[in-house]
Amino acid sequence: MKRDGEWIMKIFIFILVLFMLIVEIFKISITFWAIVIKCVVLILVLIIIVIERRRKKKTEPTEPQKET
Repeated sequence: MKRDGEWIMKIFIFILVLFMLIVEIFKISITFWAIVIKCVVLILVLIIIVIERRRKKKTEPTEPQKET
């Protein structure tokens, strides 16, 4: 559980760093906000997908836990 959270944070920081580099290279304010919105939406979608998968695993224990 903790590792997944750290993984998401590392990806988030990595995207922010790449984003800042792109902004420094192009220095365009209009596309800056467009990229910000796209990145935020993509991150939110990824987080929602991860949460949904965890909920499905928790709420649907159809098979007995074989992994030990």
